[in-house]
Amino acid sequence: MLPATRLSFYALESPAIRERETAVARLSGALGGRLPPTSRTALAQCLEGINSYYSNLIEGQGTRPVEAEQALKRGLAERRQGGAGGRAGDLALLAVAHIQTERWMRRHLQDDPSVDVAGAGFMRELHRRFVSQLPDSLRIVTGRDGETAANLPGELRTRDVDVGTHVAPAPEELPGLLAAFAEGWKALPKTPAHILLAHHRFAWIHPFLDGNGRIARLLSTAMLARHGLDADGLWSLSRGLAKRKEHYYEHLALADSPRQGDYDGRGALSQQAAVGFVEFMLDTCEDQIRFMAERLQIGHVKDRVARFCAERRLVLGRDERAAPLLLEAMFMGRLERGAAGRLLGLGERAARTIVSECVEDGLLTATSTRADLTPVFPVYAAAYLFPHLFEIDDPQAAMRETLQSP
Repeated sequence: MLPATRLSFYALESPAIRERETAVARLSGALGGRLPPTSRTALAQCLEGINSYYSNLIEGQGTRPVEAEQALKRGLAERRQGGAGGRAGDLALLAVAHIQTERWMRRHLQDDPSVDVAGAGFMRELHRRFVSQLPDSLRIVTGRDGETAANLPGELRTRDVDVGTHVAPAPEELPGLLAAFAEGWKALPKTPAHILLAHHRFAWIHPFLDGNGRIARLLSTAMLARHGLDADGLWSLSRGLAKRKEHYYEHLALADSPRQGDYDGRGALSQQAAVGFVEFMLDTCEDQIRFMAERLQIGHVKDRVARFCAERRLVLGRDERAAPLLLEAMFMGRLERGAAGRLLGLGERAARTIVSECVEDGLLTATSTRADLTPVFPVYAAAYLFPHLFEIDDPQAAMRETLQSP
């Protein structure tokens, strides 16, 4: 049977799917439109820790966003020097690997619009970058037969595997199936439904020995980003799938089903099962976009910024009059250095001191001492600015931990 027939890339255009797609595109556009691009990018970087947390949680592993952020700041120095280790250290590295891979992915898509996000080269590079950052303990895979093998960065698997009830294609079939995947993607409309169908088809191929779930989610993120459907990273499919993990696996397994008779598509896999999977995934996307819009509440952030600045004074002894500066940077996308005194109603020297405190605390940044300042949303600050979004039990402790750690 031809690889393209085995993959069964159906064109999905039912009224129910089109209605869900329209909702996803409209809500995502509205979510991203509340902030200027610079602020969207900064907030999306803050959310990277959450996205990695939930993507890893699907696989039964998890690291708190604050821990992931701190590991990024340390540049993984502890592992290089032998200071980090054990389960907690390995999970922190896992989170960092996800974040660093997604950062590369987004930069790569921006820098090169010609990148084929469905091409085998792109998939293998995602896998290479992710796995190459993992410690040896997380690169070893143990099969059901008890045999172990190394998960090689960017390399297609060379042994048979099964995932649940799904027996993945044989290793020698992988090049042909990945080529058919790229060709099938080119022929489809670039809509949310087909992006999500591609998510399953990649998982069905299971090209790597391990890490396929994470790469599938990164690949879906890349496709959504390429076609302007992810609000520049302000919402995450991974979070929704982690919350519906059992249903996610159930729908993945159902989508593996072979065609059920002459009225169930013309490929090897069931068209009806594909529709069910895509509808579930679209519902998950819509739920997560609505969730983020509700939690971010951009239109009501002014009072939360004021409270955050008051907390900074109590915890760190900072000047709480910084709120107008942070709001200007957030909603305008930048803060002109010369405007700080005017915004605060203070002299140049006093205003400069408050700006310096914000830079020192990681709330504002600039490419040079004369350049305009742009916003940053460290996790400890986001716990105040966007409450109920981050699972932080004690935001004050997180503030101290972040700013007082080496």
